[in-house]
Amino acid sequence: HFAGMYIITRKHYLATTMNRLKKLFPEHFAYVPSSWALKTDRQQFAKYMAGLQTATGAIISSTGSEATAAAAAAALKKYFIMKPNAGCQGRGIFITRDPLEAVDDPENYIVQEYITRPLLISGKKFDLRIYALLTSIRTPSIFVYHEGLVRICAEGYERPTEANVQVSCKHLTNYAVNKISDQYEFNATVDGSSSTGNKRDFKWFNDWLDSLTDTDLAEMHVHTGKKKGQPRKLGIPELEGGMTRSAQVWSAIDFIIVKTILAAQPHVNHTYTTLFPHSNDGFTCFEVLGFDIMLDERLQPWLIEVNHTPSLACDTPFDRKIKESMVAETVSILNLSPKDRQRSNDKERSNTFRRIQGPTSTAKEPEKTADTWSLEGHRRAEDSKCEGYRRVYPDNSEEGVERQHVYDEIMSAAKGCFAVQTTAAQEQRQIEIKAA
Repeated sequence: HFAGMYIITRKHYLATTMNRLKKLFPEHFAYVPSSWALKTDRQQFAKYMAGLQTATGAIISSTGSEATAAAAAAALKKYFIMKPNAGCQGRGIFITRDPLEAVDDPENYIVQEYITRPLLISGKKFDLRIYALLTSIRTPSIFVYHEGLVRICAEGYERPTEANVQVSCKHLTNYAVNKISDQYEFNATVDGSSSTGNKRDFKWFNDWLDSLTDTDLAEMHVHTGKKKGQPRKLGIPELEGGMTRSAQVWSAIDFIIVKTILAAQPHVNHTYTTLFPHSNDGFTCFEVLGFDIMLDERLQPWLIEVNHTPSLACDTPFDRKIKESMVAETVSILNLSPKDRQRSNDKERSNTFRRIQGPTSTAKEPEKTADTWSLEGHRRAEDSKCEGYRRVYPDNSEEGVERQHVYDEIMSAAKGCFAVQTTAAQEQRQIEIKAA
């Protein structure tokens, strides 16, 4: 693992990190639902809630029709999803309209606006578990695996109401939550490309997505139309020349994954540099992150969570097929072998002995030079082993080159945010020392 990765994998820190950059790049970080870490953002969230109540009161008082006023007021009463900072597998997550009064210890929770109009599969809510491999943070090297899990809820979706928010299997896509439902269908075979089971693979998902027409997408959400039985106008982005619908969605998802990791790069790289010398090539650690992405009815991807240690449990043959192939290719790209640990231990013992004994020889260990090692050569070696993984950063495609200036701006801004955060922490520490 990369030390310091908690800045995007812990719910509290992810909300804080994304909010900082969202203020600087509102367009590029619009993929994050409005979130508040109540440990630090409680006052801001209280102001937001007060604003909603004020707007509701104004509508009720200015509208002549009681029915119209009631409908408008109900639209302003948002639902929120509350997640414990240290929770996992859906434990402790619930939906409420009043987060500040819902728990006794709100500082241990984050609040996130609930996405009320998700894209549905057979009338059910779903998300995508996507595996991203990070092989270097000093000079970021990022891959996304071509397969993953489409995780479908056990029960049909309904927009949240006071009557149904307690039914977790309608609203939460976590496998650990849904698998205990009587309506959950386990995949009995390795084939995730069939239209059965509450998990599907990305091949099935891409085919399904490409088969949908704009009319299909509108009719899926007829229950949200202004009049009963009338499809909504969704405002789905036009397909770019030659791109399939699935290709357009995955392009947007890749963009999200890279921007999220680069937002953490200055902090994680600082930690890495304190642990390893500057002569280190930057490829000593690696990370497999689990990105949970949800699509709304307009096919806009939303980042829900980033998992530090995505589950590799294999409850079905289908799970084993996806996860074993991903792990095998990860090991191949990293060029790992059973003897690596022994070589590392021997080198560490040798270095320790030389430090104790002092210099006994003028001979120096050969350094890595442009002749023996190069960043470009290392990346070419990684790319040569990619079968299921695709490199998303650095990306030399036309689209990747166009996005590079955005990536550069994000890393520069993230570095500034990290410097401010570090300075504030140091100042607080000095205050505590003086008080003691």
